[in-house]
Amino acid sequence: MFFPYIRNPRLSQQLDNLAKEHSVTVLATGVNPGFAMDTLPLFLTGVCQKVKSIH
Repeated sequence: MFFPYIRNPRLSQQLDNLAKEHSVTVLATGVNPGFAMDTLPLFLTGVCQKVKSIH
């Protein structure tokens, strides 16, 4: 997801060539569910002494 040129270099090169050929930029954005739903709440509650629930 984060490094398409590492995971799929051929497809990444094709997209890069097409974008350059047409003078456009390709930008992909989004939220990584594993980070937003798992890691981030743990990080944010790290300074708390007691957490009853997270909504």
